[in-house]
Amino acid sequence: MIKEERIFALRALAKKHPYAENVGYMWKNPLNSRSKGIRWSTQDLKLFRKFQIEYR
Repeated sequence: MIKEERIFALRALAKKHPYAENVGYMWKNPLNSRSKGIRWSTQDLKLFRKFQIEYR
């Protein structure tokens, strides 16, 4: 995923779930029932938390 797209996706996700805590399971693959969710990079998490605080 391109960096801008990733930031946009994180921002949209933060807007939807401004108070979410357990984010590891939020981006599950709907086609794979055993999917544990995507791996979040540390940078993604920091950005996501920042966006969450903005939208509260």
